[in-house]
Amino acid sequence: MTTSPTPTIAVRSRSRAPATAIHIPPVEKTDIIVSVPSANITPGQQAILDAAFAKPKAKGKAKKGEAAEPVDAKPKTELEAIMGEIRDKKGPKTVFLGTQLPLFNLVSTGAFTLDLALLGGVSEGQCAMFYGWENSGKTTMLLRVVASLQRKHPDKVVVWVDAETTLDRDWAVKHGVDLQRLVILQPESGEDAVDMIKSMLDTWEVCGVVVDSIPALVPQKQSDRSAADNAAPAELARLVGFMCSDILKSWVKERKRGHWVTVLLANQFRSKITMFGDPRSIPGGNQLKYLVTTRVELKNKEVGANEAAKGKDADATQKEAAKKAAMDCVSVNEHTFKITKAKLTSIRAGEFQMVVDPEHPLGMGTFLDAPVVVAFAKKMGIVQGGGSSWRVECIDEFDGMKFGNLAAICDALYQEPVAFLELKRHIIGLTREAKGMPYLPPDNHLIRW
Repeated sequence: MTTSPTPTIAVRSRSRAPATAIHIPPVEKTDIIVSVPSANITPGQQAILDAAFAKPKAKGKAKKGEAAEPVDAKPKTELEAIMGEIRDKKGPKTVFLGTQLPLFNLVSTGAFTLDLALLGGVSEGQCAMFYGWENSGKTTMLLRVVASLQRKHPDKVVVWVDAETTLDRDWAVKHGVDLQRLVILQPESGEDAVDMIKSMLDTWEVCGVVVDSIPALVPQKQSDRSAADNAAPAELARLVGFMCSDILKSWVKERKRGHWVTVLLANQFRSKITMFGDPRSIPGGNQLKYLVTTRVELKNKEVGANEAAKGKDADATQKEAAKKAAMDCVSVNEHTFKITKAKLTSIRAGEFQMVVDPEHPLGMGTFLDAPVVVAFAKKMGIVQGGGSSWRVECIDEFDGMKFGNLAAICDALYQEPVAFLELKRHIIGLTREAKGMPYLPPDNHLIRW
């Protein structure tokens, strides 16, 4: 490498002393270093020398380990700058555009008519409530949804807050619940239940939390108070309000890491003394109504018929029917539902039948929904024919088969459960498309086996 000859710079001082010679040692042309050993050079003169021999800095280039300086970077808008500050302080998923809003998946309820009404089931990661009088099917419906959650998430568990301490393990197994992946909580007070629910909502392995039921969450003050003391009003409503706030807080925090927990509630009717309006009321206060996104009222038709027969306006025919129903052995329970709150539905009310006779050929706890499925399939053109010749389109298992009547199609569906589920899914998918929604939810999971 070549070196330049040794230069000498003469700096004349203001005094009469002779000029001092500054010696600059030979350096490489690619790396110029100015060395001024004399003490007579002022700091200003040294700065001029450093600036004259300094190497220009290239834009956009950086040494190893250093960030490159942007070249003509486009300035951000005020909105982008504020959103960036919020992400840096509160997290990357705290603020985002509306196009990044997640789409909710669905969880089947097990009853085809209710699934069809809800366009696939209850929303996963949100709150659903089933309420009604006693023996209306609330716990049974919760067990069905729990079984669907367990089938959909085989690596996670469901938490059941058994505040009433009445959960029957045999009845749960009949409806498809895996007891090995069902965690039971039996709190001593409502405050303990709320704390346990909050802890379970923040647990990654939990995909669902069931509260059975809201009126059974007795506040600690109420349980410690004597029966002779005056009851403080709205204690349960305050407790449920705290629970709703904790649920919302946990949802916001857990959804940022992709953890969606479904909350299922069971509630009961209470009667109030009034001469005007509906005498029925639902415990838990008004905040519970805003937390719940899907609210379904359940009713047992047989119970309703007996109550109507006991009324003073019942005629002789109703009383005779009630007496006969009480004497006969009931093999099928008929339930009606009414959707009182939901974002989008296909129908608002309907009914379904459930087998309660243990000697029934289909088994106890089975939903007899094949006639309803065939009726909707005929309406949509999936089941075609007439007289003594019927066929089922779009189902591979029934391709080329002819049936003598619609009852024969129902029997064939019970014998082919995979084809039965495929037909249910196809009917619900077509109904979703008729409502302007995709054929399947985002995760393509719709009442699968």
